[in-house]
Amino acid sequence: MKNRQFDTEKLAASIKVLVKAAGLRNSEVCKDVRMSPSCYYRTLKGKLMI
Repeated sequence: MKNRQFDTEKLAASIKVLVKAAGLRNSEVCKDVRMSPSCYYRTLKGKLMI
């Protein structure tokens, strides 16, 4: 597996834009991507390391 670096701030911004554009609720997104709500919100705040 390649070692990749992700910019969590850019990831958070992308998630926010996509969720808003799709008109989804945060709980729906968590369920669809199989992510816990706490993990999802940490990602949105740019505090999650991938």
